[in-house]
Amino acid sequence: MRNTVNGGTFFHAVVQGRNVTIQLPAPRDPALAGLPEPNASFVGRAAEAAALREALEPGAGGGPTPVALVAGLAGAGKTELALQVARQACDEPGWFPGGVLFVDLFGYDDDRRVPPERALEGLLNALGVADGNLPTGVQDRSRLYRSLLRAYAASDRRVLVVVDNGRSAAEVEPLLPTDGVTAALVTSRHTLDLGAPVHEIGELCPADSVALIGAAVGQLRPAGDTRVDDDPAAVGRIAELCGHLPLALRICAALLAESPTRTPAALAGSLADEYRRLDRLGREERRVRAVFDLSYRQLDPRTARVFRMLPLVPGPDLSTGSAERLLAGDEAEVEQALVDLARAHLVVPGEVWGRWRLHDLVRLYADDRGRACAEQDDRQEALGRLLGHFVSSAWEAESLLSRSGEVGVTSRFRGRDEAAAWLDEEWPGLLAAAIDGAALGFPSIPVLLAAVLHRQFVLRRRAGEWLAVIDAASAQLTTAGQADVSALTAGLTSARGMALMLAGRHEEAVAVHGRASEQFGALGDRRQEAAALISRSTALRTLHRFEEDRADLERAAEIFTELGDAWGMAMVRSNVGDALQTLGRLHEALPVLAAVADEFGALADPWEGWALHNLGVAQLGSARYEEAAGTFTRALEWFRDAANAQDALGEVMVLDHLAEALERAGHPAEAVRARRAALDAARRTGRPVRWPFLRLAVTLRAAGRADEAVDVLDEAAAVFADSGDPKGQAAELTARAAVLGELGRLDEAVAAGTRAAELQRACGEGEGEASALYNLGTMLVRAERLRPAEDALGRAAEVFRAIDDDHGRGESLNNLAYVLMLLGRFGRAAAAQAEAAELFHRSDDHASEAIAVEGLAALRAVRPGLRARAVPDCGIARALASTRRFTAPPCAR
Repeated sequence: MRNTVNGGTFFHAVVQGRNVTIQLPAPRDPALAGLPEPNASFVGRAAEAAALREALEPGAGGGPTPVALVAGLAGAGKTELALQVARQACDEPGWFPGGVLFVDLFGYDDDRRVPPERALEGLLNALGVADGNLPTGVQDRSRLYRSLLRAYAASDRRVLVVVDNGRSAAEVEPLLPTDGVTAALVTSRHTLDLGAPVHEIGELCPADSVALIGAAVGQLRPAGDTRVDDDPAAVGRIAELCGHLPLALRICAALLAESPTRTPAALAGSLADEYRRLDRLGREERRVRAVFDLSYRQLDPRTARVFRMLPLVPGPDLSTGSAERLLAGDEAEVEQALVDLARAHLVVPGEVWGRWRLHDLVRLYADDRGRACAEQDDRQEALGRLLGHFVSSAWEAESLLSRSGEVGVTSRFRGRDEAAAWLDEEWPGLLAAAIDGAALGFPSIPVLLAAVLHRQFVLRRRAGEWLAVIDAASAQLTTAGQADVSALTAGLTSARGMALMLAGRHEEAVAVHGRASEQFGALGDRRQEAAALISRSTALRTLHRFEEDRADLERAAEIFTELGDAWGMAMVRSNVGDALQTLGRLHEALPVLAAVADEFGALADPWEGWALHNLGVAQLGSARYEEAAGTFTRALEWFRDAANAQDALGEVMVLDHLAEALERAGHPAEAVRARRAALDAARRTGRPVRWPFLRLAVTLRAAGRADEAVDVLDEAAAVFADSGDPKGQAAELTARAAVLGELGRLDEAVAAGTRAAELQRACGEGEGEASALYNLGTMLVRAERLRPAEDALGRAAEVFRAIDDDHGRGESLNNLAYVLMLLGRFGRAAAAQAEAAELFHRSDDHASEAIAVEGLAALRAVRPGLRARAVPDCGIARALASTRRFTAPPCAR
């Protein structure tokens, strides 16, 4: 068999072969509707907003790149203006059908600053690119990101990119589109040299400042509060003292709303007094600092201390529980303090109760206050207490979630569900602590969290995050230079190899696992030395370096045999079975994998579920469908066991294979139930993906339940309406066309098939475009639209030719010949039929060759003098042709 791929643009891995079994990494769904909600009390900026909308309008401006920069001082409302304009632009029909990408670079907060490579990782994830397909460098990530935006624009899915809080042109430029169609809004306190129009904004005009205070108070207070209208002069004075900065004006409005008896005149007097105290935030933030100072002075000592300590919590937000541990206070009192701070608009409640976040400028102010009071607040001791809480809680959660974990008397978690929920909620903070722990003054934290969270990184399959934590931990071990860190260093090296494999960087993983094996060998830890060899063998097998793979497994087997390690020998045999399966030697792989499943079962080892899964895949590939269904059912029971339930992706994969086995074994109803269960499991992960929907639709269609298949596809279309994923949408439309065609809704089927082909072409997916065109052609034949069918099948044949797919081109030409015959163009039909027969002959598909030969014979019978190229003489094809008669073309691919 020969498989060749060329032509087109590929954003993901390409897998070819007659029979392919793939264990996919965790999929990523596009997320193009993540624009923060604009403020309902926004006023003013009419001219600036109109200019920005004009810059973003499709076809407007005539510039090479529709990028607009909003620049101005801190607190001027740059972000709010960008959000308002972005929302208005997205509401304009046809402006941004692809949705919005939003990223906050936190450019002016050194503790939270997002470098370009991390920003691109998030943007590519939002566009649906999995960690395993992410390039490693800024330039390569930027090229992929820009290529995706270009593809979306070409498929009428123009996207708006909003980049907030950029500090330098070097940070922002890699995030900007370059296709001349995709638009971008950038905000910064600096006038960045981006080669784009700069929209400078400063203070609001006095009238708009007063209007903003009135609107904000009206939003926060019930009807009947007339204080703003009763004393416009005092409100004007407040606006003047605030420098007409929107952020400061909103805080003043909150102060008025918080204290119904406080008059605008009294607030203006207080502002005048506090304004002279500004000193440490610098000239740019000075007037904002005046309002922060005033708000801070209104806090009671307990709440003020809470406010000063909050910036110590790593991550984008914090929980009430984390604040309580930080402050070593009563949880109810801490929660009340947080509620008081939220009323003063110094903290923002999260989307769920019990979580809180700080605006970036407020965080800077609170941190500055905290540093000034560090000694009296025992600031560093409090941070150590919080980080210790993170480590101990993470360890306790992992203990409960492991197979042997049990709830103890002193446990802070009441069960595995609560432990898993805590890890999910605190994950961003845990990551921040692991990455920044050393900079915070606690160098042991990255090492401890890297070890405690090892299994979580594997389960979550977030390779980029894992590598960042490993880098931070490794840096601390290198800095420590202690003699007793070698075992930790080897462990981190091994973890790095696993993370690289999850990221799809197998060449690097081979070298890293080799280094880990050497390090463990030097330490005399022979078990871990052999385990690293097994990991390296897996990476080598992925690269089809089978001789090296076998050598590593043989060496690992020698070590485990010497140690008498039953688990290690089971792992060796598991990899041997996988290697045999990869090589297509299924009859040899089956007994090995069956024995491995029994061994892990006897050991009560967590690998038992995956061993059963691997055995089922081999049985499926060997057409032993009933056995495979039974094996997958056993694996499913394992994954659904309470001790293993956290591996939701594993459950989805087992259910997917179970459905395939049941379908092939002739149990359509059971297959449908398994597909629905897979879809439900995928939903529970919180990251719904398209493929469970599509596979359920295909199974329903095969079971003769096409109406239900349409319902499933309708649901998928609704779930992913704003995903901006043209490849996924193309797959969905392809399935829709097939199902609608089966229902006889041919006009709808043709419309869906046409759009699917367009999307595949825009994505540069040659194989997908060719198949979509072929399917469209067959649908047009059924609809008796012969000339469009001729065009679609002819284009399909050309695309198949471009990607060197002889069989696909043969199928297209075979169907094209049928259409041409119906159109009475017998000469062209004969030429297409003869070429199809030759291509099938070259592909060793004698059955299809026989159809083509018989079709050519039928044409010659109709037109005895018809000239056509000679077709290969194949006895098998001739024999098959003698038993056939020429009929309509085969069904869709």
